[in-house]
Amino acid sequence: MLSRFAFESNVALLFFLLSIYFCTHYIHSRKTLFIVLSSIFLGLTWYTYIAYRLITTGILFVSVLHFYTSRVFTRREIATFVAVFVIVILPLTPSIFSQSGTARFSQIGFFSNDATIHEINEFRGLCYKNWTENMCDIVFNRPVAWFGFIFHNLFSSLSVDYLFLNGEKGLLYISVPNYGNFLHPIIFFYFLGIHALFTRFKNTKEALFFSALLLFSLIPSSLVGPPQRIRLSALFPLILFLLVLGYEKLMQFLSKKRVVLGGIVTFFSLSLILILGLIFSLNLVYVHFEKFTLEYAGPLRGAIMQLKKEYPNTDTYFASDLHDAIIHYAFYTNVNPLDYQKYAVYSKPDDGNFSHPIRYKNVYMQSTSLNDIYCLQKKKGTDFVMVTPNNLEQSGDSFEPPVFRFLSHDKNSSLMNIYLFDHKKEIKCSES
Repeated sequence: MLSRFAFESNVALLFFLLSIYFCTHYIHSRKTLFIVLSSIFLGLTWYTYIAYRLITTGILFVSVLHFYTSRVFTRREIATFVAVFVIVILPLTPSIFSQSGTARFSQIGFFSNDATIHEINEFRGLCYKNWTENMCDIVFNRPVAWFGFIFHNLFSSLSVDYLFLNGEKGLLYISVPNYGNFLHPIIFFYFLGIHALFTRFKNTKEALFFSALLLFSLIPSSLVGPPQRIRLSALFPLILFLLVLGYEKLMQFLSKKRVVLGGIVTFFSLSLILILGLIFSLNLVYVHFEKFTLEYAGPLRGAIMQLKKEYPNTDTYFASDLHDAIIHYAFYTNVNPLDYQKYAVYSKPDDGNFSHPIRYKNVYMQSTSLNDIYCLQKKKGTDFVMVTPNNLEQSGDSFEPPVFRFLSHDKNSSLMNIYLFDHKKEIKCSES
């Protein structure tokens, strides 16, 4: 699912895994090449998904501290690792602390959401009716709200519901209903892994070190909102480690009893995972993508290419349920990024503090009724094109087919319709 919408997060995860891979190779071989490669790939994550700048910096700090205190690395090895990392990220330093470099951190997340202040004021107002103002202010304030928000997101990200059962509920473009990020049968290994972590590493620093890694992999996502796999990609290798620990714990227990029993459990576990994995893959490819194709904006491409070819100068409106259609329009028509930054108009921030493009030159997102759009274009004296997944001839709007002409739909799907409206037709419009 991530490969369709999270290229930067995927590349960051690849570099992160390569860094871990070469680091473990260095611990066993002590070849300098491996520690240099590990540091290079860790630094390269800074050039991909911006959340990894927080993740890898935190992981670098706790790793250096752990490896030094545990005498895994010498001072010289740690100096080499940190020096290479700094050299790799050095070209980014001029932009890291610039306005554009820090803009993303100030645009999204709980701390920049004005709705938080309104909610606190609402709670205080209701509280004042039944309690003293001082006590209400102590209970309902920003630090308490922030703590509750982050605490909830941290533990939600590690919950069985998110990891194994339901994933991101409602985000159909990255999550399949009734499926988590891992298959259901291995929940047992997850709990065994947690148990193994604090029993196998009892009285040592490994459990604390791993907990710190988990924490830093969770922080960027937890500061923004509910768990989402694009922001949590660094967490999944750590969860896999717990699952392996759990499986190893089970095999150690069974080996003390019966070797044959351990083999049977392994066989049935792998068979069940393969079968359910196949069912999930078939569901994803042949059902989910087809059923929720509009979530992926797949049918938009054909419609946009037709508009670019036949009606490049005609005012174009995208139906309001075609989320971020203007971004797709800019991509498929190869809009110059500088022009897009100059002419794109954005909406006010939504509940998640994200702004979405609502206009680019003569391309608009529908923000009012179709009748109002028609009257506006009539005053301008220009025809317009409407791109919508709906069939306007059966929609019940107060338009007769002579007002608009059905052009075509995407050759690969009947879900995206294009209509050309004639502004010269007589339609009753208000004087305002």
